[in-house]
Amino acid sequence: MCAIKVGVIGLGMIAEQVHLPGLSSSPNAEIYAICDRNAARLHVIGERFHISPEKRFQDYMDLMQLPEIQAVDIATPNFAHLEPVLAAYKNGKHVCIEKPIALNYPQALEMEAHAKTSGMTTMVCFSFRFNAAVRFAKWIIDEGCIGKVLNVYVQYLKSAAFDKSRGLEWRFQKELAGSGVLGDLGSHMVDMTSFLAGEIKSVCSKTGIAIAERKLLDSSQMGHVSTDDCCSTIASLERGGHASIIVSRCAVAVGNENSVKVAVYGDQGMVRFDSEKPFEIEACSGKLDFTTGSAHTFEVPKSFYAEQMDCFARNVGGDTDRYLPVLRDGVRCQKILDAMINSDENGKWVEV
Repeated sequence: MCAIKVGVIGLGMIAEQVHLPGLSSSPNAEIYAICDRNAARLHVIGERFHISPEKRFQDYMDLMQLPEIQAVDIATPNFAHLEPVLAAYKNGKHVCIEKPIALNYPQALEMEAHAKTSGMTTMVCFSFRFNAAVRFAKWIIDEGCIGKVLNVYVQYLKSAAFDKSRGLEWRFQKELAGSGVLGDLGSHMVDMTSFLAGEIKSVCSKTGIAIAERKLLDSSQMGHVSTDDCCSTIASLERGGHASIIVSRCAVAVGNENSVKVAVYGDQGMVRFDSEKPFEIEACSGKLDFTTGSAHTFEVPKSFYAEQMDCFARNVGGDTDRYLPVLRDGVRCQKILDAMINSDENGKWVEV
């Protein structure tokens, strides 16, 4: 297939660390144009990835007008997702969008409605769907190797909340982020739970804020933090069984710079993995293992390796990855996130 010409909108940290390198290294993609409101950043990124000045834009609508562009990669903050996505559909561009896809469920539904009429494809950046161990775990569970899923335990721990250099950026403001760690890290874990064990039916959640005030970005004054730093959730699953989902950006401990641990227990075995060992998985399966309580560590087969941005480019070209997270996954995740917020605010179980 020919390389897909992609326009990248939003050149912040996630674009610099994941999107741009991923597209640049993919044989199926070409970074054709870039967009960011920050002129200095636009210049730096443009020079680094050899994007000519006439293909660097501060207004995403100018980028959308380029007929050569087949797809846009939207890596903007949460509050700046909806309008570029709708513009992409209107201009006949396929979409890659960061998670969570919107500030709330109604916005997600609006995206879905426009996507259906446009006929454009959409990939949501639930990045763990491209992790080799996650994909292998999915295969193990779908093959029935651990039987019926009874319990799922997922946790995503970071200590980033205590970084003294972080002021009251958009992630700490509800009107700009929608939620805090719940949307930032929790969306990954919600999607992973659904991906591995089936849809979430109801939730009971509790959030907390570790740092109540942060320095304003444009002054020495302090501002109020309105998004969560941690969240603990119990969820019931539509197929039966329960899940425990814990996310935190205030978990100070060695190894918690970016720690993800997942365990899925069934009535005939279990599977578990750790982000620190992305190409290994531990499983208990079969009569002998189940009877003795044994577990074995496996190296993930190469057939389960995948690169997020290359999968996006291939999908636009018609080569669909079987585990690709699409718009309906993002919409469903947003509905669950809203239910978690509802549960926390009202102190009760909430049906999804």
